[in-house]
Amino acid sequence: MLLLFRQHGSVVSDTWVGSAGGHFEENELNTPKACVLRELKEELGMLPIW
Repeated sequence: MLLLFRQHGSVVSDTWVGSAGGHFEENELNTPKACVLRELKEELGMLPIW
């Protein structure tokens, strides 16, 4: 498990976090579900079964 210590963050500050991160690609700005699915695959190697 990888934990990161976040300092001076705009959302989480001065704490240990252990989560995936990511951002919207330009072609995903109107489709948040597409962004979530891509980030799950890229960051965690997971594909949800829905």
